[in-house]
Amino acid sequence: MSRSSIFNFESFQGFRPPFPATALSVVALIAGLELGLRALPDAWLLVDSTSRLGLTTFYDTKVIPLFEHPQVVIVGTSRAEDAVAPAPLDKALGLPEWSTMNLGLAGARPYDGLSFYEDHRERMKQAKLVIYFSDEWHFSSGWGLGWRYFLRAPLDERLRLLPPGAMPQLQKPEDVSDEKWAEMEDQRMSMKHEQLDLLRTTMLTDWVFQMRLKLRYIPKAIAVNFFGASPGKQLVITDEHLVQRPEKHKDKELGPPSEELEKFRERVDGFYENFDTHPLMLEHVRKLARMVKEDGGRFVIVQMPNRKIHQDCVEKYHPVEYRQHADALHALGQELGVPVYVYRYPSECGLEDIDYLDYGHLARRGCRRFTAFLAGLIKRDKLLEPAADPKK
Repeated sequence: MSRSSIFNFESFQGFRPPFPATALSVVALIAGLELGLRALPDAWLLVDSTSRLGLTTFYDTKVIPLFEHPQVVIVGTSRAEDAVAPAPLDKALGLPEWSTMNLGLAGARPYDGLSFYEDHRERMKQAKLVIYFSDEWHFSSGWGLGWRYFLRAPLDERLRLLPPGAMPQLQKPEDVSDEKWAEMEDQRMSMKHEQLDLLRTTMLTDWVFQMRLKLRYIPKAIAVNFFGASPGKQLVITDEHLVQRPEKHKDKELGPPSEELEKFRERVDGFYENFDTHPLMLEHVRKLARMVKEDGGRFVIVQMPNRKIHQDCVEKYHPVEYRQHADALHALGQELGVPVYVYRYPSECGLEDIDYLDYGHLARRGCRRFTAFLAGLIKRDKLLEPAADPKK
């Protein structure tokens, strides 16, 4: 006796949608690739210490472990990296060897200093002094957010990239009508909103798919780990306990003489493109400062001077934006109750233009001079001593 068709599920095959085998295969491939990249250890994947993400891995695995009992910790960009030689600073301050840890790295943002401290807090909490070296673009969401932030930023912060931060109040040129100026200002705000909207979309995509950030490292990692290829030029730690990039010109004693102001225009304009003072960037400094205070250390904010000709270019074309950044630094210092040192010109720190390799990175003589200047500042203002209780 045959089965009734009402119990024969094969009769419903015509109602089943086509199986999307190709689409599911693509999804499975992407998911597998994404999970595989997330599972790979950084030490295996990031074999090039000069790469965007390899920089921080080098510091995490090769630099920080050398400093068992840090007393002074410096965070900032490559300008800080080139400006302070740890071993000479230790000697000038009468500290034991390997006391000063310079964690300045190329393209760093406040988040990088915060991450170093968070990731190695048990070691960092020994520090008596943490110095945050700021750059003029550090609080602006228009100058990138840093590769580690793209990789590790919390979801809520990615969502909070909009609306923009405080925008500079530019002065209306005399030859521009009020109506035209209002139109230009609306366009500036619209461009800023579009820039941040695109940035937020990218950041949200990276939160789900890290492959955009990591996939580029696979070919070199395979070549080095499986076939013994050389990773190429790497970061090195000098006898002065300074992390040094492999560019040959970094060994120069002095930089070039002064150049034409207009040669700095493109870089200066780049620093201040889509400029704002974004609350997320300020928040990273606040978090770092509060952790340092909780651990019993002192937190200090320093704005190093760029080359004089570079600063002259800033004063000519972007004085409002620079002043907004400097004001933000002072406001942070007042809010947090910490010292803030903002230096506009090299002479304020005992430097000359020839002490710079370019717009703001110091040559070897400049490094020696600024290290000595910083040692004098620390001793003069007793920054290695506990901060006075404001209630007393």
